[in-house]
Formats: sequence, C-alpha cells, structure tokens
Amino acid sequence: SDGADLAIPSLAITGVPYGDPDTDTWMARNRLNLVSSRAGGDSSGKIIPVRREKGFLIRIAGHNVILPEPLLREHPEYLAEIGGKRQFHPRNASHLCWSNPAVQDEVVKMIAGWWKESPYPDIVHFYPADQTLYCQCGNCKAMGDISTRWQKFSRILIGKLEKIVPGKRYWTYAYLEYKKVPDTVPAPFELIPYALYDVSYRHLLSGNSEYNKESI
Repeated sequence: SDGADLAIPSLAITGVPYGDPDTDTWMARNRLNLVSSRAGGDSSGKIIPVRREKGFLIRIAGHNVILPEPLLREHPEYLAEIGGKRQFHPRNASHLCWSNPAVQDEVVKMIAGWWKESPYPDIVHFYPADQTLYCQCGNCKAMGDISTRWQKFSRILIGKLEKIVPGKRYWTYAYLEYKKVPDTVPAPFELIPYALYDVSYRHLLSGNSEYNKESI
C-alpha cells in the first residue's frame, strides 16, 4: 500500500525526535501523516506549526510515564518497591507505584500539562519506563499481572484527565510485560499497537518456529 487506504500511515524515525526538515518533506510526499515529538520538545514554538503545514498529526510519545528525580527524592513512596525497598533503578528511569493515588495525580498533572503546552499535540501516546523492575508492593500486586495493572492504572489516568482536558486521544503499546491480554476491561485508548520486539524475523510469523510461539 502507498498509504492511501490507511488512516494513519507512519514511519518511526529515530534520532530526530523534534523533526528533520528533509525527512519531514520526504515523509509528507509519501503520505506518511504521523510524526512524534517529546513533551516540551518544541520550546521555540516553530517546529510543530511547520509540521502541521505538511499535514502531520503530532504525537507526544516515549517511555514517558516517569516523574522527575527531585520529586521522587522528596516522595520516595512514589517509587516502585523492589525487594522490600522503595528505590531508584540503577541505570534507567524508575518505575512508579501505580497503585498510589498520589502518583496517579502527579502523572495526570504531567499529562494535562502536555495538552496545555503550545503548540498543542493531537495525540498523547504514553507508556512506562523502559525496564522491567516493576513495583512489588502489596497494593500493586493486588491489581493483577503487569499488563492488567497497566490497563487499570491507565483507566484511572484517562478518567481523571477527561475531567481536566476532555475529549483527547490516547494511545499506548502492548509491549514487554504489558503485551499480554489484560484480565480487566482495557483503558479507553484509541489505539494499542502490539510490539513484536522479541520475535524472530528469520522465520515465518505464521509458522511453527519455537522463537515465535509466545509472541504471536
């Protein structure tokens, strides 16, 4: 397909999170109509308007359900509990305690702020920190497996956001430990792309490869 019969044809370009003019022109000419930007990534207010002129939808995306380190140091109870202790991840951004109502409110405030930035995004695509040290506290475990927890947490977030910035569009990924079918009604995301990050593309996805049994 050349994209003419797809609602949102896109190509993820890494390394240019705020747009590269030549790449944007090539994408627009090939009917690719979605580009990504990080929250606050257009502080000049000039990049996104130019991208809109090319017909792009603007999506804020990334492993962005994280909170700033100073806030987490002030409130260590917001951090994921790992091995009985609230602690930072040793290398990457830290997961949060998704069952904590204060964490939920802080994330809602952060995402609501993205919508209010100028120029405005069309879609907020949010997902957790890019690592697997999830919270092990009793309240988070009671929410279910990681995929189920993520959908329950996201439903709470979107419900709160709807009261502050109603009628917005949200996406997430089915990725890592939250790619399994959740044991709950999913959050009202418009789109949940399924990330085949762990498949073997040397074998047919429809075949009997042992490498692809879990992901397909």
